[in-house]
Amino acid sequence: MNGWLDYRWPKSSVAFIAGIFMFAGAVLFFLGDTWYTKYVCPFFFPIGVGLWLKHSWARWTAFVLIALTSALAVVVLVIGDFSASRAVRLLSAIWMLYALWEWDVYAERPQPDIAAVEE
Repeated sequence: MNGWLDYRWPKSSVAFIAGIFMFAGAVLFFLGDTWYTKYVCPFFFPIGVGLWLKHSWARWTAFVLIALTSALAVVVLVIGDFSASRAVRLLSAIWMLYALWEWDVYAERPQPDIAAVEE
């Protein structure tokens, strides 16, 4: 069931994060007008597909990308003027980091038998 193309619905908030990444990668590339949306957002779509299919490379890539975004959000919040929208962006990035950290990529993998391990 946990093969390369696992079509089952992802569990918890990872499905929401995967949807955000796929939407950003597909839509912002065409509608965006900044360098970020033209050159960085196209990478979001394959990461979102990888998260949807429960691949560990997508989890760690998204985690690093969101960690860098969180660090940038902290710098902008400290250096620039404080605003509610910047604080909400930082909190949403921290929530996504937590969700990706707690997500077990292959949660349905059978656990080793304790009796067999002790022998």
